[in-house]
Amino acid sequence: MISRRIFLTNASALFVAANFMATSALAQGGDDPIPGIDIIIKEDPSLIPVMDASFGRDPLAKLNDMKGQDRPEYITSVVSDLVKKVELDRSFQEDLYRALSSKWSEDYRPDKVTIKARSKDGEQRYTLTVVIKGKR
Repeated sequence: MISRRIFLTNASALFVAANFMATSALAQGGDDPIPGIDIIIKEDPSLIPVMDASFGRDPLAKLNDMKGQDRPEYITSVVSDLVKKVELDRSFQEDLYRALSSKWSEDYRPDKVTIKARSKDGEQRYTLTVVIKGKR
């Protein structure tokens, strides 16, 4: 298992790198462009983030080409890739997809979705929040 200090150092470096690379994505497909998505993971209960990450330019461009229920599925897959270092139990993917897709429609998308997740070994609990930026 990775020490907390190394993990936080790597997570901070990832966050800084993502912020330098992130730019607004231009929508080509949907009528609902999304300029950014942030992912925040905190130990539960805690106010201190364990990891912050954001979608990069390419995933945002691909997301903005999609419509409807394809978007929650794609967001779930990208979030899963971005948070691999935290080593969450696989069930978080199903929970995140269910939370996103149940609130997503042609006319509405959530601003923020929060779910509870556990580590692979089941010893640590986390809160995972996905913040979707932009106008609806």
